[in-house]
This record gives sequence, structure tokens and C-alpha cells, in this order.
Amino acid sequence: MKDPSLNAGPRAENGFALQRNSALYLLMENYHSKFRDEKFFICLEHHDDFLFVFLDDKEDVAYIEAYQSKKKSPDKWTINQEMSAIIGKLLSTGVNLINDSIPKSEDYSHCLFFSSNSSIKLKEGAINISIDEESLSVAYKSLDDKLKDKIRSKLKEDLSGNFTTELEGELHNLHFHYIVLTRTDKEQQNQLIGKIEEVFEDSVSNPRAALITILHLFRNIETIYNQGNTAKLLDKSKRVHSDDINKVFSLITTQSKAFDFWRDESKSISRILNIKPFERDQFKMSFESAFDLFKSLEQVQHQRVLKFVKENYLKCITTQEEENVKELFDMIRSETSIPFDDLNLKATIYAAYFEAIHKQKNNEQ
Repeated sequence: MKDPSLNAGPRAENGFALQRNSALYLLMENYHSKFRDEKFFICLEHHDDFLFVFLDDKEDVAYIEAYQSKKKSPDKWTINQEMSAIIGKLLSTGVNLINDSIPKSEDYSHCLFFSSNSSIKLKEGAINISIDEESLSVAYKSLDDKLKDKIRSKLKEDLSGNFTTELEGELHNLHFHYIVLTRTDKEQQNQLIGKIEEVFEDSVSNPRAALITILHLFRNIETIYNQGNTAKLLDKSKRVHSDDINKVFSLITTQSKAFDFWRDESKSISRILNIKPFERDQFKMSFESAFDLFKSLEQVQHQRVLKFVKENYLKCITTQEEENVKELFDMIRSETSIPFDDLNLKATIYAAYFEAIHKQKNNEQ
């Protein structure tokens, strides 16, 4: 279904902050319990503000969580016309997801979340439900019948003839969800840094740098327009896939271990690799930047070093990390013609060595 509003977001890039940060907050909050071992992808401004799309072993869609994530400052949400408009769009999303041509599993299902970092108050007579810090999520189907009737009646009134039987049938998938995020993008990012510390504990030495790396994943999809104003889950340009997310998490933990090792053992490393005191800052800079350069296929020489180290580090006979790097340096110089000066090559091998060791440990787990 064509919908010009699907591209309203890309016209105001700053409007993505809450949606993106909400998606990342939920990802971090539930990473170990729901995401870590699953195949999934995240879409921003695609059918809805953001989607979590879970895949089965055949790569078919098994389950989707669709979120309309809105802020309402300084007031709270109540059952009114403004809420009706958002719920109406959510219910339309449910219908559109069913009709989307992407392959789905036989037991496919979805949930639709009206979410906000403002409290949500559902009231009818003496019945008063609050969705806030004390009660984060409530399903429509679990509400008292009087509240369900009030919400349904309000939708019929506000959406008029647009409240179809199909939309009404999606009400059983509706949830109200409070997301514990503050008001501004800067404050929200500080909260996300705290979540990174909570999820990864001591394995990430610089959570702020880690967040910047994670946010980079979402930059490319934030302003991509839905082609022909039509949202299609088969459009891979709108996705951040779990494989990419896990690679970033692996990268930030690998970098942290390597940075910590350099900080603790820099004198020993410098002695064995013959790095002079005035060369240490340049070595550190080349070493730290190598992790990012490994990710770029355009950095051919860095890719060559990484490939060589992965294929040869098990041949090392010495027992210390810095001694292994010295061995690998001698191997590369004798067997290849990589055009790096000695200092840059040692730093790149050092980074590649930690990446190779880390990936090997992950494969063994």
C-alpha cells in the first residue's frame, strides 16, 4: 500500500532520535534474554517507527514487533483523538505486515506496540490503568472489557469509516509500552552508554566509543526513502541485521581487550617489538585505527594483513602475545610485499592478532 507519510521521517532527520534510541534501548535491555541467540533484523521508519523482525531457520519471518514510539511532553497519554490516530496507524501496520510479500513461517505472528517515554493513562469510570516506570507494558487483550470497549468506541468515532473490520481484528495484537528514556537525544545516549556497561560489564573499556560504533550501523538506513512510498520488508536497504549487530559487539569487546592490554603492557610490547619511546603514540594511533580499517573492503592492505594473521597465528611458537606479533611481523616481511613501514605494520599485525584470537575463542564457545 502506497503511503506518502512513510517518507515523512527522512525529511526531518532529527526526528529519528527517539525511534532509533528506543530501538537500541530495547535491544540492549533484552539482549541476553531475547536477541543474542536469534536471527533478526531491525528496520527504522519502515511500515512503522521501528520493527524487530525475527527469522526462523529457513530465513522466513517468524515474528515481528512493530513500534510507534512517540513522545508527549510534558503531558501524559490518554484515550483521545491523538492516541486514536497513532493506534489506527499501528493497526494498519498489522494488516500491511500480513499482506507484505516477504516469506513467512506457517506460525507467523506479530505484536503492535504503542510505546512512549511519557506515561500512558487508560481510564474508564473507576478503572484506571497506568503504564509507566512501575508497570512497563500492558496488552490490550488483558484490559477490562469496559476499557477495551472505550478504546474501540473512540477508534470508531475518530477514524470514522476508516476503522474497518480488518483494523478491528488487529486489536488483539495491540500493546501499550512505556520505555524508560529521558527527553533529549543527548540524555538518551547517556542512558544507552549505561546500558552498554550493564550488558557487557568489564568487557567494554570505553562504552561511549562503543555507542558511537553501534550508532554508525543505523546512519545509513535512517534517511533512506521507501521506494515509491511503499514499505516492503524485502527491501534490504532498510535493515540492520543481527549479524552486523553481533559483529559490532564483537568488535567493541575485542578492541577493549586489546586497548587494555596495550595500556597494561606497553613497555613490554615496545621492548619486544623494538618501538622507541617517541614512536609509541604513533604506534597506538595506528593500532587503534586498524580495527575500523579492517571493516572496510577498500582498505586492501589492511585486509591482506588481517587475512595473513588469521591464517598464520597458530604457527607461532613463542608463548607471549607480543612475541607472537614479532614472529608474525618477520613472517609477513619475508613472505609478502605489503607496503607498510615497520611501525605501521607492527601496529596493524597487533590489532589483527587480537581480532583473530577473539574470533577463534568465539567459535570454540
